[in-house]
Amino acid sequence: MLPGLTSAAEIFLLMPVRKKSKSFPPTQGLLTNKHIALGSFGRRIRAKRGSGVAIKAIARKIACYYYRAMTKGEAFVEKGIELYETQLKEHQKKYLERMAIKLKMQLVPL
Repeated sequence: MLPGLTSAAEIFLLMPVRKKSKSFPPTQGLLTNKHIALGSFGRRIRAKRGSGVAIKAIARKIACYYYRAMTKGEAFVEKGIELYETQLKEHQKKYLERMAIKLKMQLVPL
């Protein structure tokens, strides 16, 4: 067991990487997972840019988590899909407010 990693992360890190694959093997399964924030992120990217780009984006996120865990000792903590989606809604709200100011319009709540 690696220090600071969850069991799902440990399983991922111990999986063999295929020689022909340029991304991490389990990233394709994360696109269909409904309980992980990475799955929600992947589905959002897949809807905009396609599954190939989404798989690479998830693989890059996982690689960043792995790098931080190995070099800085930071633990990977899955914060959940609810937190990810609330942050996404806040980001979209701020974007709409900026665009309304830029276009000299006013947002009216429903």
